[in-house]
Amino acid sequence: MMMTFKGFFAALAGPAPNYDMQKILSIRSPEEASKMSGFVNIILLPIRYTLIISLTALGLIFYHQMNLKDATGSIDFERILPAVINNFLPVGLVGLLLAGLLGAFMSTFSGTMNAGQAYIVNDTTIKSGQQVFYTLSLIANLGAE
Repeated sequence: MMMTFKGFFAALAGPAPNYDMQKILSIRSPEEASKMSGFVNIILLPIRYTLIISLTALGLIFYHQMNLKDATGSIDFERILPAVINNFLPVGLVGLLLAGLLGAFMSTFSGTMNAGQAYIVNDTTIKSGQQVFYTLSLIANLGAE
């Protein structure tokens, strides 16, 4: 129930400050930004999440048949996805799935890091002035040597 509310409120908040937000802010007009955001929501998101939704459905349907209990005897929900992958997918597809999940994590992480450094630079240069930014970059360059 809490995950439903979290997803609902995250959707109300708008785009997260990562790669998608950078693309929206870099577009020339609000019309193009709304077209790009609509394209992502209608076309890309269902395609992106179809595989993980199907694995989730398998896990929910067959979770009684899988060994999901931890040492204390309670169900560990973190074991559902690995159990579904091990029990229902052939070996070749497991490799492709893991490569895809790792690639998705890496692209999300790199987009978030890229957006984070852009926020730091903008906050430093706009709020503190160019001289402070120049001093910070000089200190960073000296520290890197």
